[in-house]
Amino acid sequence: MQILDPTNASAVNFSTSARDEFEKFLIPFYSFLPNQKGFCYIKILNNGTRLYLSTVKNWVENYVSREFHNDINHLKYNVPEKDFKVSLWSGYEKDAIIEDSFSYDIWHGFSIHERHEDYCEYFDFFTYKENYMFPTQCFNSLSTIKNLIKDFKITAETLIDASDPRKLIVSKKWIPFDQIWDYSSSTLEKPTKILNL
Repeated sequence: MQILDPTNASAVNFSTSARDEFEKFLIPFYSFLPNQKGFCYIKILNNGTRLYLSTVKNWVENYVSREFHNDINHLKYNVPEKDFKVSLWSGYEKDAIIEDSFSYDIWHGFSIHERHEDYCEYFDFFTYKENYMFPTQCFNSLSTIKNLIKDFKITAETLIDASDPRKLIVSKKWIPFDQIWDYSSSTLEKPTKILNL
């Protein structure tokens, strides 16, 4: 039986301790996208848990302490209706997570979302404040970035494996993937720049 940590301290500790190793697997991305400042990888399992890695110091700790993992509105627009989609963070209206990321000098994000049967994976790319053309560069290089992601998932397989419960953030609020698109809220703000492919 897996024992999950309801405080999520073990998941934060894992993410913090894994940051240097995580960076090593990202060298091909930085080589291809020289204006890229950082990267986040998130694997959300269809049971309310998630593995979260970030190159930004203290970001995952902040993410958990602010309980962003319980934000159902944000989650809905990160779970693709189909197998794959991309999103530009500038298209998210009134999104607390995106707005909070600015205080960590995270700007002009571009995300790739992959939906699988039992989990979703998110690949978040971001840059410096002045580099506002970065998302367009990513979009125009999508085929190459998708190939780099395939390689990343092979080379970082052990790191991103989610079978160890100590790695996982536990959500208090959760909607299964097959029900999430039936969820509605009067306060829901749909991103204006999302493309399902």
